[in-house]
Amino acid sequence: MHSVTNAIPTGTIASIPAKAHAHRALICAALASSPSTILLSRTSKDIDATMDSLRGLGAHVVYENKVVTVTPGPTLQQRQMLFPS
Repeated sequence: MHSVTNAIPTGTIASIPAKAHAHRALICAALASSPSTILLSRTSKDIDATMDSLRGLGAHVVYENKVVTVTPGPTLQQRQMLFPS
């Protein structure tokens, strides 16, 4: 049997402020015409998945020391020139 004690919860939870903003910033950086630098205090499984997806689409994404550097991949026009149908 469990008992319930009346108490005020205490402690800390490490969270990412505005995680949705991090996703948007990463996607915008991958679509930009030049490299971008994003300050990101921490990542999560979701943000890591977004970075992996952008890599899969051709962007160069590096996360080191709370900084993400995103270099966009080739544009559609550049890809068509490299790999004509």
